[in-house]
Amino acid sequence: IPVNLPFQTAGKLGDTYVWDITNAKLISLKDKNVELLHTQGFDYLPMMQAFRAPTDNDKGFGNWLAKDWLQHKLDSPKVENATLKYATRADGALIVETNHKYRYAQGNILLDIRYIVHANGVMDMICTMQPQGNLPELPRLGISIPVAAQFNRMSWLGLGPFDSYPDIVTGK
Repeated sequence: IPVNLPFQTAGKLGDTYVWDITNAKLISLKDKNVELLHTQGFDYLPMMQAFRAPTDNDKGFGNWLAKDWLQHKLDSPKVENATLKYATRADGALIVETNHKYRYAQGNILLDIRYIVHANGVMDMICTMQPQGNLPELPRLGISIPVAAQFNRMSWLGLGPFDSYPDIVTGK
C-alpha cells in the first residue's frame, strides 16, 4: 500500500481510498475507478451530525427542545483538532485513525473514526462519538457521507418515506 504525503492512498483493482493527512479528511473513495464521494464544499468527510431540523413535537412542550438545540449551536459546530494516524498490519490491511473535536456553545463531541482497508479492497469504518461538557438532549448522533451526483436513484428500505418513531409499527 503506497504512502504519498500529504495523502494516504490504498487500493486494489480500481478501488482507491484517499485521505488528506493534513486535514484528516477522506477526499476520494473510488469503486472500479468511479468516484463515490461528493467532496466539494465540505470541510470534513465523513461529517458527524448531532442536529436535525426541529419537528412540530420538538417545538411543542414550551418550545424548549428546539430552543436548547439552537442556543447550544448544535446546527453550527466548529471542528477542531483534526488528526490522522495510519499503519499497515501484517496481513496487509491499512489502518487509518482520525480524530475530530466538534465544539458547541457549552460542550464538545469527540469523533474517532477507525478505517480498516483490507487487502481485498473492502473497507470497514468504525465510529465512536463521545459527548463532553454541558450539551442539551441530543436529537441524533450520526455520520453523513455525501455521495457523487450520478448516484441519484435511491430506494428507501426503512419504515419511511419520512422520519418516523421506533414504535411506528405498534400503533393501532
